[in-house]
Amino acid sequence: MSTELQQQVDALTKRIDEIEGSSIYTPDFEDVVVKRVDEYYKRLESEISDIQRRVANKLGEIHAKSVAKVEQEIRKVTSEEIAENLSKQILVTRQANRKELKDATVVRHATPAELRNH
Repeated sequence: MSTELQQQVDALTKRIDEIEGSSIYTPDFEDVVVKRVDEYYKRLESEISDIQRRVANKLGEIHAKSVAKVEQEIRKVTSEEIAENLSKQILVTRQANRKELKDATVVRHATPAELRNH
């Protein structure tokens, strides 16, 4: 090993010894840090759970209000209006193939006059 490299290793070893001997680092230091980190994560998990609960409650309230508004709008429409609107719907069709024509009922397009009368 070169002299310069050996000096760096010796300096680092000396610094490690100083840190281990200082009042900052004790054998219990790691335990204290781990305990504090664990407490922090427990608090964080608790806060996250609380936020999730509040968001779920708020979404439930919004859903309930939306359902109530939709039900109210549906009640405004009478069954007669629904039947009338359904009778005005236009059927969209396509050309039938030969197999389908064998048992099919033949229909024609409504004339403009027929559409106006409904």
